Amino acid sequence: MKLYDYLKKLNMNISNKVDIDINNVTSDSRKCDENSLYVNINNGYLENAVEKGIKVVVSESYIDSVNIINNVELIIIYVKDIKDFYYQALKTFYNINNGYKIGVTGTCGKTTTVTLLYETLKLKKFNLLLISSNGNSTFIGGIEKFYPTKNTTPDIETIYELINKCNYDYVIIEASSQGIMNNRLKGIVFDMCVFLNLSSDHLDYHKTLSNYLNAKLELFNNLKNNGIGLVNYHNKFKSLFLSDKYDTYTFGINEGDYYISYEKVDFETMKIKLGDKYVLTYLVGDYNAENISAVNAILSLLNINSDSLINCLNDGFIVDGRFNVISYKDNKIIIDFAHTEKEVEKLLNHVFEYKLNKLYIVIGAGGDRDKSKRPVFGYLTTMYSDLVIFTEDNSRSESTIDIVKDMTRDLTKNNYLSILNRYDAIKYGIGLLDKNDILLIIGKGIDKSKCYDRYLSDFEIVKEVINNDF
Repeated sequence: MKLYDYLKKLNMNISNKVDIDINNVTSDSRKCDENSLYVNINNGYLENAVEKGIKVVVSESYIDSVNIINNVELIIIYVKDIKDFYYQALKTFYNINNGYKIGVTGTCGKTTTVTLLYETLKLKKFNLLLISSNGNSTFIGGIEKFYPTKNTTPDIETIYELINKCNYDYVIIEASSQGIMNNRLKGIVFDMCVFLNLSSDHLDYHKTLSNYLNAKLELFNNLKNNGIGLVNYHNKFKSLFLSDKYDTYTFGINEGDYYISYEKVDFETMKIKLGDKYVLTYLVGDYNAENISAVNAILSLLNINSDSLINCLNDGFIVDGRFNVISYKDNKIIIDFAHTEKEVEKLLNHVFEYKLNKLYIVIGAGGDRDKSKRPVFGYLTTMYSDLVIFTEDNSRSESTIDIVKDMTRDLTKNNYLSILNRYDAIKYGIGLLDKNDILLIIGKGIDKSKCYDRYLSDFEIVKEVINNDF
């Protein structure tokens, strides 16, 4: 698109003699080239963008071109509100109106729900986009591509670029509260929004539960008129999601507009009843039953029968990092991403119910995050286990020793020890396993930790230790 024509769409004028093709709009200097329209939100990276060859820059603050350009002639466009321009510029440049958009939010279960929905719709050969904390994926014409991500909800540029790639049938977005409040979904109109649950997490960011709830409600404010709101029947906040703007339905276990039932089978499986059909799934626990119920409800509202969901579950569907069970000799090693109080409690309840002999736990807590859950983690794990090994879990700017002290300060039981390096903690836990024991490794899932001079996921640590078979 010619710069002149593009700016005209934004009600801005520039000489039509400026013959520059614009291939992308970005505020990220790393994504720049000579055909980029660079939006100078972060002033500190302008020189980097210039080095990449940009010819056009939009800025709110004055740019002394003599000092930074090194004889490169820049076109500088000044605006009053750089962020407002940025959002409008992205929305004008990229086509984000294609695809039926489904946003899923909640404290727990987002990744499992969106991944299960995506894998189910893949079986129907739809063109799909999945935006999730486990990574972003496209499925177009039967060909799948994967794009790694650092955040649950990526930056707005990445989302716009991904939506612009193809005329999708469905766009499925895992919407974190922080992503919503940081405007990463700004300008996206949803056809359906799903609320799973809410518990006291991320209060380091939101400060109060009320603020956290309002972030979830904000997603539903992005629903189109006469769109669909889908809400967990069992959550106490469900009535707050009712609105005249959209149609609201509920999902649940044995209750709600769309519901399923289930029964526990064993440690690793449960039986789900969908209508008059049964399916055995590796997704276990009440929380996963609710996730499956949400997907079933979404499919029903899209007039897609449950056969594809049944087939997906029958094929052994699991989510990487969520209750992944590894058999080791006569023992089980479980890796789970649980990192909220409610997730940890539900996980421990389920595992303890099937405990045959000893239960060992490896757990840490993130630094620069909600400190109130640290003593809760300590209390819960020492109550359920035979031995807890407290360790590092992305301490960020905090001291791991101080984080562990927060987790152990008020404990009344002494069935714990501290091994600060996560690799050593997991290795020690595996070494404790005898017969019919369980080692539960909590908090990281597929995320990598620094282990000496390497970065390894819990899976990679376990694999390496088992293969060495010390």
